Amino acid sequence: MGKLVLLSGERAKKELEEKQRIIAGLKELLARAECGDLKAICYASVDTDGQNVTLGILQDDKTGLHELIGLSQMLSDAILQSARD
Repeated sequence: MGKLVLLSGERAKKELEEKQRIIAGLKELLARAECGDLKAICYASVDTDGQNVTLGILQDDKTGLHELIGLSQMLSDAILQSARD
């Protein structure tokens, strides 16, 4: 029984660390946007239930279509590479 409690505790700790990593990444993006260092963000997110996906682009009016296409391709490539790793 002690092993089950330990595994459950480790799983909860790992989930908390993963959540904190996501929050830290979003805070970093927000800070960069507030400083004016970003002009576009291309993103995809999956809800924890695995049933809902959010896709989007946030951009200023100076971002060109070619830049957005490049961002989307880079995002796709990064996801595929992550899946391979």
